[in-house]
Amino acid sequence: MGGEKVGLTADGDTFKLDGKDFRILSGAIHYFRIPKQSWKHRLQSVVDCGLNTIDVYIPWNLHEKERGNFDFAGELDLVEFFTIAAEMGLKVLCRPGPYICSEWDWGGLPSWLLKDPKMHIRSNYCGYQAAVSSYFSKLLPLLAPLQHSNGGPIIAFQVENEYGDYVDKDNEHLPWLADLMKSHGLFELFFISDGGHTIRKANMLKVRSTAQLNSGSFQLLAKAFSLKSLQPNKPMLVTEFWAGWFDYWGHGRNLLNNEVFEKTLKEILKRGASVNFYMFHGGTNFGFMNGAIELEKGYYTADVTSYDYDCPVDESGNRTEKWEIIRRCLNVQKTSSENVYKNEAEPYGEFEAEKMVKLCEIGISKEFDEPTNMENLDQAFGYTSYSVFIAQPEQEPVKNEKEEKIEDIEDEPISPVFFKNLLKSIREKRSFLVEFLIENPGRVNFSNLKDQRMGMISAPKLVGASYTSSWNICCYPLDKNQISSITAWTNYLQTAAVLPALFKTTVKILDYPKDTFILMHGWSKGVIFVNGRNLGRYWVTKGPQKTLYLPASWLIKGENEIIWLEEEQLGMSIELVSSPDLG
Repeated sequence: MGGEKVGLTADGDTFKLDGKDFRILSGAIHYFRIPKQSWKHRLQSVVDCGLNTIDVYIPWNLHEKERGNFDFAGELDLVEFFTIAAEMGLKVLCRPGPYICSEWDWGGLPSWLLKDPKMHIRSNYCGYQAAVSSYFSKLLPLLAPLQHSNGGPIIAFQVENEYGDYVDKDNEHLPWLADLMKSHGLFELFFISDGGHTIRKANMLKVRSTAQLNSGSFQLLAKAFSLKSLQPNKPMLVTEFWAGWFDYWGHGRNLLNNEVFEKTLKEILKRGASVNFYMFHGGTNFGFMNGAIELEKGYYTADVTSYDYDCPVDESGNRTEKWEIIRRCLNVQKTSSENVYKNEAEPYGEFEAEKMVKLCEIGISKEFDEPTNMENLDQAFGYTSYSVFIAQPEQEPVKNEKEEKIEDIEDEPISPVFFKNLLKSIREKRSFLVEFLIENPGRVNFSNLKDQRMGMISAPKLVGASYTSSWNICCYPLDKNQISSITAWTNYLQTAAVLPALFKTTVKILDYPKDTFILMHGWSKGVIFVNGRNLGRYWVTKGPQKTLYLPASWLIKGENEIIWLEEEQLGMSIELVSSPDLG
């Protein structure tokens, strides 16, 4: 197993790598949140800051979007990403899940698991074990040759993720998962990671426990270091030193004070601990992949598209004051190449909407006796419409189980409301055609992960009325195939537009493309597609995020097609600007 290489060990007050003292100085960076063409650029910022390791999650729901169809190529070529890191002298803390949290849709779990009505995730339920075993049988053989003792960069593996915070723990699950990992040839150091409030109850394995903490809590810092009493004569690793925090729609930015960040970092280093900055570079929740949380505010909030996270390296790859603080605390000297790694964004200007098509004109509908959720329709993301005729109510309005009203409005569309059904009631003789347009705004990714089926699970209960037809269901996954197959485009006339609808414009670039940021003038809420790829959601009227980061590698020299779905409000143009506005 690699001659003298004996891997990372955790005996004594310091980690040792091949028998020599090794302090882990790591930054979390995710290949799946960064355009592949920018991988080296972002990793160079890790090296120049004086870190020696990167921390990497692996999202199951990207690598197995459909059950049994695995993808580890192109933008998802994690072997290439790890190889580049190794060539740059970096080690890797690998966190293969299968659950990863990470403000990612359902914590990285694939939505097709929900087709099983008895599914019990993160447990030894046989259906879940079978799915994990199948996925790991493809993933782990890719990782095994990359272990340090085999000449690769991976020095440790995390078993699952933050299991101490899970509300429905199975005490036998982590041991089963660790054994599964070992059966596929993983033998480097195993560890678990939990917040300071759950450390004492989290370790169901006899593996290395590590702690998480934020920049502003010295009380939590004390709890994290209390782990030393549980694991005497073991080195400390802060697996997630939160350099910032994520943002969610409808609230202000979550910025963390740089002075407190520096003070906390100095205390960690003073105590001799190893540290991983989460995140060091956050990147972007491209497409529909953002997660959501209920614990943060006590109610459901969906995360924004940007995963800037107030990081040492910002969303577009530029180094911030926190990056300077880390380097200063580590006594790292400046390098002559630093200006080379500054990203310059281009303000390409304003572009009017040219074409339009109503959303209802791009889908293919099917008839069902009863409504069913998205996952049962083999749809993971996007929107689904449900249409049905009901007998005209005589007195009371129709209500569903969540008491969302269907107003008696004649020939007037109701504006979409986020997280609720988008309703349209059309009077026709003595009955109504009622249409529900339901979005998957992001599945919850932390703590309570139950009830994450999207769409309509069952028919709403009616008061004073009855259903008089079957259900017409139309799926709008808005994937690359559906977007590229649109043919019903017409010229955009603001007075003729009916929402929700898709709009299109062309951006002509005469030179080699540069990064830019899209600002939606006069529009409200929707999704943007650039040259057929889903850039992510915008919600200008709620914020905090106002612009979407558009990487240069998504653009071409020549004509670029930008399409967007708008739900709520008509504008006239979009603008490509040179700086972000995240709130």
